[in-house]
Amino acid sequence: MAMTAKLTAVVCTFDRYDLTRDCVDALLEARATMKESRDFEILVVDNTPPERRKKKKWLPAGVQMVTCDTAGLSHARNCGISNSTGRLIAFIDDDALPAKDWPLRVIEFFDTHEDALAVGGYIEPLFDGCERPEWLDVQLTAYLSCLDYGPDCRPLRAGEYIVGANMAFRREVFEENGVFDVKLGRQGNAGLLSNEEIHLFKKIERSTYYDPSIKVLHRIPPGRTQQAWFRRRVVWQAVSDHLSGIVEPAKTVQASWKQCVMAAPAETRTLRLLHEPCATAEEFHQQLSAIYFHTQWGLMGFAD
Repeated sequence: MAMTAKLTAVVCTFDRYDLTRDCVDALLEARATMKESRDFEILVVDNTPPERRKKKKWLPAGVQMVTCDTAGLSHARNCGISNSTGRLIAFIDDDALPAKDWPLRVIEFFDTHEDALAVGGYIEPLFDGCERPEWLDVQLTAYLSCLDYGPDCRPLRAGEYIVGANMAFRREVFEENGVFDVKLGRQGNAGLLSNEEIHLFKKIERSTYYDPSIKVLHRIPPGRTQQAWFRRRVVWQAVSDHLSGIVEPAKTVQASWKQCVMAAPAETRTLRLLHEPCATAEEFHQQLSAIYFHTQWGLMGFAD
């Protein structure tokens, strides 16, 4: 496919048409600020099952759309890559709202960082129809696909990753290293599997940056401000880490689990530790750590 745009924004959606339309409208506003609107292509990938898919045209003029019948975020992203025309390919979640200078900042970043192959931007939570609970601290917002590595543009450090809600790549990353792992990533509403980007990041980690000037707001619905949702999210993170090879030795996992249990008050050193409501961020972090390591240890067969 001939390259005709500097940047393609790929928005993958699964039966969230209203949210996607808000995201697309924000992208169109951003494109209206550019001198050359043709430099910025907007591509929506509809991963909604055919029987629930909107039949009528629901996107405004100037937005491309393709359908992907195979369920899964990785399949949808890969479909977006194959149908894009930009030399740069950015991904933004359908429930995210980009800043007006978002496309310009992405293009400017790659123009000024010739060594960079990928970049992730700042992602701020936007609590939509709900208030932020007192126990939900900055560290926990990472489970909500939010990201803040500080005020400076810099290469990622060991153990840091960019987030799929706001990330961009040079096209050659996919041409030379392959696309997203279809065994990982969200599968419609079936679960919260993730880590589909990990194998790519491992190949290009020395050329991956964080740039806080590339900003989006990530809408957080009321259901994701409940502790039960975070417990479920952490279980799936442990499964994702296990499947993608991000695991600790069994003895370390077992020791970590015991440490989590022994650090808890004596009256909660039972299964209550895994589901008891927590009043503070500190208590909730301890509970989520116990859930994570218990899941990892179980996936290893509770090895000695």
